[in-house]
Amino acid sequence: MIIKCEQLYETTAQQSAGPITRPPNVYMNNYMNNYMNNYMNNYMNNCMNNYMNNYMNNYMNNYMNNYMNNYMNNYMNNYMNNYMNNYMNTPLPRDQRVKHHVVPQSQAFIG
Repeated sequence: MIIKCEQLYETTAQQSAGPITRPPNVYMNNYMNNYMNNYMNNYMNNCMNNYMNNYMNNYMNNYMNNYMNNYMNNYMNNYMNNYMNNYMNTPLPRDQRVKHHVVPQSQAFIG
């Protein structure tokens, strides 16, 4: 049984209506266009989305982690070092230093 190429892409309604009048390349063009459009759209959407999502997630995670770690570590180290150096090296007024740590002898033996 020989099946002509164009008959593969005809509907039963068209086949029952009579002989095929359009050339086979019309059906092959339509078929292949639809097939390739669907295939490539699905492939590119799925494959490229997955690829780009993975790539960009990894890239951004690595970039932002490295950037934020380095930047924030340097920033906080510098900030806290400067703050603590200034804080610890700046003397309090004399009355506050004495009041909290030393009991004046004039008050120690009252009573």
